[in-house]
Amino acid sequence: MKLRSTLGLLALTGLASLTLTPLSASAAIHQSLTVGLVDIAAPSSGTESVSIPLTLAAPAPVATTVRYSLLAGSARLGVDVVAASGTVTFPKGSVEQQVPVTVLADPTPRTEACWYQDAPACSTFSLAFNPITAGVTVSTYGTDAILQEPTPLGLSVYAGDGFIAQGPSSKTEQISIPVSLSALAKSPVSISYSLSGPNALPGITFTEQSGTLNIPAGAEEGVVTASLPASAGFQPFETFYLSLSAASNATIARDTGVVTVATPAAGTISKLAPGFATDSMVHVVTPGLVDRYALTAKQGSVTVAAEGKIAVADDRSFFFAPGAASSTDQQSCASWSSQSPAPSPTVPLQQGLVLRAATFDGVTKAISVTKNIVYGVNWVFNVHEWNSSLPIPYVLLHHFDLSNYVITGATVRPLPWNACLQVVGSQLRFELWVSGDPVPAWGDSTHGGDIPLPSSMVFAGTPGYYAGHLTAKSSMTFSQLYAGAPTSTPLP
Repeated sequence: MKLRSTLGLLALTGLASLTLTPLSASAAIHQSLTVGLVDIAAPSSGTESVSIPLTLAAPAPVATTVRYSLLAGSARLGVDVVAASGTVTFPKGSVEQQVPVTVLADPTPRTEACWYQDAPACSTFSLAFNPITAGVTVSTYGTDAILQEPTPLGLSVYAGDGFIAQGPSSKTEQISIPVSLSALAKSPVSISYSLSGPNALPGITFTEQSGTLNIPAGAEEGVVTASLPASAGFQPFETFYLSLSAASNATIARDTGVVTVATPAAGTISKLAPGFATDSMVHVVTPGLVDRYALTAKQGSVTVAAEGKIAVADDRSFFFAPGAASSTDQQSCASWSSQSPAPSPTVPLQQGLVLRAATFDGVTKAISVTKNIVYGVNWVFNVHEWNSSLPIPYVLLHHFDLSNYVITGATVRPLPWNACLQVVGSQLRFELWVSGDPVPAWGDSTHGGDIPLPSSMVFAGTPGYYAGHLTAKSSMTFSQLYAGAPTSTPLP
C-alpha cells in the first residue's frame, strides 16, 4: 500500500484601504478531519484489504465519530472494490484512525502502469464523510484512492508514498514507506532505493540515505524506513522522494514515491472576506494576541507596514486593488519597489501575487506565487494552492528557479523587481524581471514559465497582492499595480 496526502498551511488577509486589523484570534477552532490518499496495486487473485488513513488536526477532546461511505469513481463496485459504509470513532485524545476497504482481483490486467490519478490506466475510488460529532469539518477534497491494476509484465514493483503530520519534536521520528509487489513473490526480490529532495531539506527535514530493500519469497510488500530529525519540518509542507532502481526478479512499474512532512502551525484560522472593510484581514496569529498592519496608498503605490510590536511574524496577508472584480481568467502585476529592512539572507520579508481569491460557504481558496524566504533563497518563486478547510491550508504546486537570471556573479540583483501572474482556464503563467531589463514574453522560462493547474483551481475569484512574514517596524512597497483581465504581455 502507498500513502499520499496533500496538505499546506494558511494565514490569509483580505484588503483594507488604510489600516487592517485581524479578525478576533479568540474564535473557536473547529476540529478538522483529513482523509489520506492511497495508492494500491490490485491483487492478481483473491482480495486485498487497504486502510484509508484519517487524521484529526488535534487530539480529539471527546470521542469523535464520523459516518463514511465508499464512492466508486472510475473503479467499479463489486468488480474492482467492495462497497463499504459505516462509522469510525476517534477515542478521546487520539488523532488517527483508519477505514478498511476490500480490493478485488482484476481478471483483465492493463498493458501499462498507472502513474497518476487521471491516467487512463488508473481506477479511483473515494470516501465520503458525514460527521456525527459536532464541530468536525472534513478537510480533504479530490480522489482518496488510486487502484493500480496489475500489468502482464510479470511481477511488478510499486514505490509507495508516505505522509506524517508532525509538530515540533524533541526526538527523531521514523516513517515507514511501503514498497509493494503486484503479487506474492515466488523468489526473493531486491530493489535499490534512495531518499532525496525536492523541497525538503536533507539533514534537517529528513536523513538522506540509500540502500537495498529485500522482499523475501512469499511476501508482497517491503518497507523503507526514513528518519526525520528532531524538530523536522522547517516549513509547513515539505516533500522528499523515495526512488527505486535496479530490481531483481521483478519489473519496476512505479519508480518514485512522494513522502509528505506536514508541520501544523499553532493559532486560529479565520475566514477570508475579500473587501475593503477594516476587519477584513485574516491570518494565523497566536491566540489572544492581535497584530496590526497599515496599508498606505500614495502616487500609484501601496506600502504595507507593521507596527512596532508583532506577535507572529509568520503571518501572510492578501490585499486587493480598489474595484478589483471577480473573474476566472485574470492577471495580477506589481513592481516590488522596496522593502525595509533591505533584502538579505536573514530578512524574511516575502512579496507575492494572488489570483482567484474567493470564499465559498466559508472555505477560502486562492492561488499565489511568492518569493521564497527559506535560508534566503530569494531567487526561487513558489506556487501555492490555498484551501482554508485544510488544517494546513496551503499546498506547494510548483516552484520557478530563476537563479540563472536573478543572480549575477555571487550577488542577488537588487529591487525593484517586476512580477506578473496570469491564469487562463487551467493554465498559469508567471514572469519576473528586474527593473530596467526588457519585459519578457509569456512563456519565457528564463524569467518564469507556464504550468497547468488542477481542475479544482478553476473558479472565479479576486486578483490581488501578497505580503508575508512582516516583522516589527518592517515594511514593503508595491508599485505599478495591475489587477484585471489577462494581457498579451506581462506589462499591461
